[in-house]
Amino acid sequence: MIGNFEGTSASLLELQKRAIGEIYIKQDDLDWALAQKKTIALQYLVDGRLAGAVIVANKRLRPWSALYFFAADPEFRSHKVAQSLLEEAENLCTRPSLRLFLRDNGEKAIGFFEKHGYTLRGVRQKHYNRKLNALIYMKKLNV
Repeated sequence: MIGNFEGTSASLLELQKRAIGEIYIKQDDLDWALAQKKTIALQYLVDGRLAGAVIVANKRLRPWSALYFFAADPEFRSHKVAQSLLEEAENLCTRPSLRLFLRDNGEKAIGFFEKHGYTLRGVRQKHYNRKLNALIYMKKLNV
């Protein structure tokens, strides 16, 4: 079931570790994102367990919303957690497009977002830990 995120940044760190095997967004950054007034933060619970979460940030003066955090526990793939969270986040966005950064070695994530209409718009060199490139993806929304 999807609802407003009610957990802590620590629970998001645990989810991130289960979803991709490592932590790439730090707890301080998650705390900042969750504290913003215009942030959309959703969770997907299965039998009371956090199966997925998404944070969409709406920074001032930006013409797009930013998919700041997105993770789905692989244990719950049959529940279509990732697809459900993405669709709900897109439906709640008030800006005309949604932008996200993907690590250039994240083939599954790249395939997932391309399947859902996101297109590559650019590359930020050595963005992650000054090693991995960030692929900038964007999708126009019907707002």
